[in-house]
Amino acid sequence: MLDLILKRFNWKSFAFGATVAVVGGSVARPLLVQAVKAGMDLSSMAVDTWKQASTEVAKIRAEAAQVSPSAATTDALLEELRRLREEVAAVRSKVEERQPA
Repeated sequence: MLDLILKRFNWKSFAFGATVAVVGGSVARPLLVQAVKAGMDLSSMAVDTWKQASTEVAKIRAEAAQVSPSAATTDALLEELRRLREEVAAVRSKVEERQPA
């Protein structure tokens, strides 16, 4: 095994390996650390966004539950709707009277 290594050894491959060891450690490691930090930041941002959305949905649901119409408001709204329909029917009849047949 040692014979195989010594036969394939040359100064060019040694220099290349040493350069990769020195430069790779000083360049690749900080890049990997930054990539991991960016991934962790994205993960925490996603979790924060999810929590905020859940909170907003809960607020909207609570507000909608408080605004739900009571029987008196429902009756008043139905009465107003009936009155508006009568007004629309009256306006339609006036428009039809004015148009020649």
